[in-house]
Amino acid sequence: TVELDVHVKHDDELVVIHDATVDRTTNGTGAVSDLTLAEIKSLDARSVHEDWPEPCQVPTFRETLEALADMPNIEVEIKKDTPENMEKAVAGVLRTMKELGRTEGIVITSFEPYALEVAMRLAPDQPRGHMGDWTKEETWETAARCTVTKVGINLGHATPEIVDRAHKLGYRAVAWPCNDTEAVEKTKACGFREVCTDAPTTIAPLFGRAVNEVQPLNS
Repeated sequence: TVELDVHVKHDDELVVIHDATVDRTTNGTGAVSDLTLAEIKSLDARSVHEDWPEPCQVPTFRETLEALADMPNIEVEIKKDTPENMEKAVAGVLRTMKELGRTEGIVITSFEPYALEVAMRLAPDQPRGHMGDWTKEETWETAARCTVTKVGINLGHATPEIVDRAHKLGYRAVAWPCNDTEAVEKTKACGFREVCTDAPTTIAPLFGRAVNEVQPLNS
């Protein structure tokens, strides 16, 4: 599974970038929503990977889906934004998926209940996922209201009881972030079956998995 984050620009073009600004992950500055596509494409997105041999552009969502045509499972996170922009982002994601004929294996996720509500209204049959603080009942209520199938649980507040509750409700419970030995041990202790990681080559062997496997890592 590949997880990616989507932001909408002022011209409604969708780009795949984690932050609402380009400052941290590229050699540019400014809000994604204030930049033209040409301006974003001119940036080098390897600022935290200085050893990467070639410049790296910020891709559009369409380019990313096309590049991941053979990837069986993709998680598309709608990032926090204004209600108007989140509505545009969800609509744009769904439209692009339809145009490319790629709806199978894609889960739309968000921390933001509004984004999930929009996704549920526009494409009720498209799987949804929610991330949040699962020590709070309102998070569970949002998951139920938005009929999600997948929940992202931060290891900082994960417990065996929370994970067990998620599994009993039929949710796919995913631990994040899981990037080192300590995190791997906690996912095992809590009973997770899937993790989200920035370091697959580091943690895959700790789960007894081959590095090149693309399915979710099982504990």
